[in-house]
Amino acid sequence: MGDDGAGEGEPQLLRVEFLYTSTPVEGCDIMPYVVVRMPNGEVKSTEALEEKSGPLDVQYRWYRCSQKYICANERCKEPAQMQFTTLFKLLPQDAPLSEALSARTFFCSRACFEDSWWKLRSMQLQESKRCPRRWPRARDAESLDLEEFRRLSATGGNRAVKEPEDNPLERNEVGWTKSFTPSTDEVGHVLQVACRYVHRLSSGAVHVGPPLVAQSSPVIEAPPPPPERPMINVYTRKAYSSQIRWTSKNSFRVLTYNCLAEIYANPRHFPHCPAWALAWTYRRRNIVREIEAYASDILCLQEVQADHFESYLQPVLSQLGYDGTFKSKTREAMGKRGKIDGCATFWLRERFQLREQHDVEFNTLAYARGLRDSRGLKLLMKGNVGQLLVLDEVGGSGPIIVANTHIFWDPEKSEVKVFQVDAFLGEIQALLHRTDLQTPVVFGGDLNSAPESAVYELMSTGGLDPSAHDEIGDDTYGILKSCRLGHNLQLRSSYATLGYEPAFTNYTGDFVGTLDYVWYSQNRLLCIAVLELPEEKELQTAIPGASPAPDGAPTTSHLWRSFSACSPCMATLHSSL
Repeated sequence: MGDDGAGEGEPQLLRVEFLYTSTPVEGCDIMPYVVVRMPNGEVKSTEALEEKSGPLDVQYRWYRCSQKYICANERCKEPAQMQFTTLFKLLPQDAPLSEALSARTFFCSRACFEDSWWKLRSMQLQESKRCPRRWPRARDAESLDLEEFRRLSATGGNRAVKEPEDNPLERNEVGWTKSFTPSTDEVGHVLQVACRYVHRLSSGAVHVGPPLVAQSSPVIEAPPPPPERPMINVYTRKAYSSQIRWTSKNSFRVLTYNCLAEIYANPRHFPHCPAWALAWTYRRRNIVREIEAYASDILCLQEVQADHFESYLQPVLSQLGYDGTFKSKTREAMGKRGKIDGCATFWLRERFQLREQHDVEFNTLAYARGLRDSRGLKLLMKGNVGQLLVLDEVGGSGPIIVANTHIFWDPEKSEVKVFQVDAFLGEIQALLHRTDLQTPVVFGGDLNSAPESAVYELMSTGGLDPSAHDEIGDDTYGILKSCRLGHNLQLRSSYATLGYEPAFTNYTGDFVGTLDYVWYSQNRLLCIAVLELPEEKELQTAIPGASPAPDGAPTTSHLWRSFSACSPCMATLHSSL
């Protein structure tokens, strides 16, 4: 680790807590956040120290902790703090099931005890009738309700709930690295991570500091994956498994997916979602699982965080057969290096090879428009970007252009959205003139624009009448006057081939609607199938949530030189050449 401020004095670990969440999930990494005071008094996190090698290091030891008694409430596995002794006294100490039944009498709190009251009373009735000599007043159990029990407890007239005399903690060492991935063996157990500093002095001596420990909540079982979403044939309207692929080399699948960057995934924006389900270490596994399940040939991903692309998505998707490229937004990172999102485009290397890559920066294009009003230029400085790729099909029928972008979000700034889409379409047309006007275009992205918006009209019709959209306003700063507001790309939305757009690709606590699309050159490609999107009744709550899901549903299309579309939106496309 870094030697900045190391000196020859002793460092000190100030704080150890869990990064993202203190609730571990089976199969998902959990890691600590450690704050160190350097010998010179400077305070740093271990992440800052890890950027350089030096004499200071941190040692990690992970423990699976088991307490003899844990809460019997099915929704809670916290250490027990009390016992229902009335039932415990009824249990025959020599019965084979006595230990198992006894475990059901312990609780972490009065709330959990009261939540289990009816089960306890049922057990008490059964045991009192079976062993009337051990408790002759069995009728009392039939008549005692929870309110009466509370009254007796409050006045000291009932000692049924008391603290267990002994509840020892057993620790088993299970890990020695910074992060730990709980297995099924850890489900229901709390985890402890003990951190110590290791200070290597110039004299050759090594000082190991005292442990500082953080303890998690009990490890929870990973939620089951969502049900498989089928592909819908746009001609027959019949559903078929997304695992079934068209055998023609001229067909390919395109998926667009807003991954929800970690820097935006916080409880303030998603109060309905538990912290463990917002954690990137949980969501990243679900995102890759969906990508793998839909087996798309081209992936257009938005809100990909730069450090996550480098450390996780690129290496993991490479193992699945994809090559990819990333373009970050042109604004300052939110914190340390890598804490900025952007667009990432991947392609299956056995299907495509990269010929050209062009990054599009909307800030740069705004400067090139030469707006006379500086306020209009300032309004356009949002840092959004796009990617343009020319891919050659391996052994296929020629190149395709893949466009991927994430348009500015604010519904009050429609003129900014129109400018960005108009500029991006202009870049696509320029690339076509440099390549071949007959090259088909596939355009995937989060446009942050509904089907009734000005952006959708521009995309789908090739033109735009600003006066027909109240959302645009009076163009005070002349932004729209600098736009072409037209194109000849002949684009069509994949899902529109069904005759309608989905009810939603984004389902959050404050917005439900369609924002994500897979567009294609309808004079060069045919849309064969699209991925079925979930119905509202299938969603337990807004997404992201405890059920595996990203910012929006992935959208996929199957195109025949033709294609298929998924949000994830996905379409299967086929070449009409």
